[in-house]
Amino acid sequence: MIDIDIDDVRRSLAELADRARPATLGPAALGGARRRRRRQRIGVTAALLLLAGVLVPISVSHFQRNPAPPVVDIPAGTMRAHVLTAYATADGWSVLDPAQGRYRRVDGGNVASVSPN
Repeated sequence: MIDIDIDDVRRSLAELADRARPATLGPAALGGARRRRRRQRIGVTAALLLLAGVLVPISVSHFQRNPAPPVVDIPAGTMRAHVLTAYATADGWSVLDPAQGRYRRVDGGNVASVSPN
């Protein structure tokens, strides 16, 4: 076995303690905590700005009262105010009434051909 003298161990530890510099970890720890807090705030702010950038246009378009303008302008003439669209069935023609926004039945002839337009 090894002979260990307790007094020698105590003396060595006391010498080491006397020569050691104090560890100033407080400012470094506080600086690290500030950096982490700053990164967290920047991340939360960026996420909120991204969320606002996505949700604001969606909500504006959703709550917009006026309908979007037509993509293709209908040429001026007698058809502009009267008929927007119509379809034919075996029972007759149905025409969209723009004033009421509903289809109504009208008397019409037979369908000779379907327009490609």
